[in-house]
Amino acid sequence: MSKNIAPSPKDLLDRYLESKNDKDKWLDIYQDLYRYVIPNRDAYNIEFGYNDSGKQAAKIWDSTAVMCAYQRANDLHGLLLPHDRVWGKLSLDDHLFSKDDIESLKPVLDEANDRIFYYLNQSNLSRAVASSNLDLVGGTAALWIESIDDFNPLRFTPVPAVCLIIEFSSEDIADTCWFKIKMSGRKILSTFPKYKNNKLSDKPNELHELIYGQIKISEREFYLYAFLESDPLNVLWDVFRDYKQILVYRDQVRPGESEGRGIGLDLLPAIKDLNRIVEYSRKSLEFKAYPPIFYDLNSRFNPHSLRTFAGSMLARDPNSRMPLEAMRMPEYSDVLNHIQDLRGLIKLGFQVDQLGEINSSVKSATEISIRENRAQRTSATDISRLINELPKQIYTISAKILAAIGLLIKDKSIGNINPHLFRFDFQSPLYDLQKQQDLSHFATMAQILQQFGGEGAVMGATNMAECISFIAEKLDIPAKLIKSKEQFNSFMKNLAQQAQQAQLPTPSTQASDVQLPSNQEIKV
Repeated sequence: MSKNIAPSPKDLLDRYLESKNDKDKWLDIYQDLYRYVIPNRDAYNIEFGYNDSGKQAAKIWDSTAVMCAYQRANDLHGLLLPHDRVWGKLSLDDHLFSKDDIESLKPVLDEANDRIFYYLNQSNLSRAVASSNLDLVGGTAALWIESIDDFNPLRFTPVPAVCLIIEFSSEDIADTCWFKIKMSGRKILSTFPKYKNNKLSDKPNELHELIYGQIKISEREFYLYAFLESDPLNVLWDVFRDYKQILVYRDQVRPGESEGRGIGLDLLPAIKDLNRIVEYSRKSLEFKAYPPIFYDLNSRFNPHSLRTFAGSMLARDPNSRMPLEAMRMPEYSDVLNHIQDLRGLIKLGFQVDQLGEINSSVKSATEISIRENRAQRTSATDISRLINELPKQIYTISAKILAAIGLLIKDKSIGNINPHLFRFDFQSPLYDLQKQQDLSHFATMAQILQQFGGEGAVMGATNMAECISFIAEKLDIPAKLIKSKEQFNSFMKNLAQQAQQAQLPTPSTQASDVQLPSNQEIKV
């Protein structure tokens, strides 16, 4: 399909309906997920109906899974998008660019990187990802990315998983997708002023299903559009972009499926079992604390005169046994042990531990290593997939949005370079630890050389220009603060020449001791 030629509304509708049919097969499992694990993320209240605002979404007897879901979402946030550090860097592939080109462009790339993170930190990214990561517990999450104006160049809206529809693709990244929102007729007419619909005007407060769609045309072209569920062949808005606006990121993806499968789905049987057993246990405790009371039908006892509050006094016939007897409730230690086992299993599955927040100000290298290694080895979450689908996409999409509105860099010469040749390097907390170890190893080598070869051994054995570049990279020193290799070599050459000149003898020390005769001593 050629550039800027929109697909036909009929083709768009057919693709949407086919994908929607696949999504409908997931609603039952999403119903259980929202009921027991993430009840506050059910935007459409698929179990209880849409009009239950202000009410508890589900009857949860045990909150272990709910609390673990929040903890897991926070841990993933700290692992993938830590808010207290720069988690990515823009660079150039050294296989595609010469070393000289890379060195000359480093200040420009540093400027672009600083601007990207400035606007990301000014946006609502952290709050949006905190919400969408709860959906990731189920396996699939999504964000809507847009630019409002120069004051809000980046805005992120979390898309609930139940509202998201993904077209199946054999590709690793989900690009073609749709999501639904509820919008009043008044809001629809104001958002899309060219759209005319008398039904919306007659009942302006009535809610309607509005659907935003994203169709991948090519690797560098996407078609964005919107339509009403009740009027699917009438496109309300459309635009072509060289970047996506619907960003989908998933956990494990089973072959032949478009939806992700997270740890919340894997643990659903245990979570449902725990909720049911705790419900029965609480009811049993209620009976034990306030048991039923037997009384003899043939006695002269009037059950209506019974008072059951603490400290009450009850008359009885002294000539007969007490006509009242409380029901004895059985002990259930096995049930309590089973509850503890289920809670432990759920916590283990969610990888909830006592290491503390990953974004805490004080943390050891061991803590960082344990947390990240555990997330990558034992968690059901595919970290490599998430890095590729979340931070990498957020960074590249944000860069393209900022470049389109002129907020990325001051130097426009960067536009002469193909932006697709830029490389995004994800920098995790463990990556920082590795850089510290690299510096430590270099410092150890320098100390050994100095110990055995003296002060000049380090200079003689190393390439100082390359060493400075290495140290600056490991310490994240901006390139604009460091001389280029050519400038450094020129400086060292001039310094050596100055030192050599300082050691040369002066003309006075080279003059002979022979004195010339005066004019009076010369005879004509």
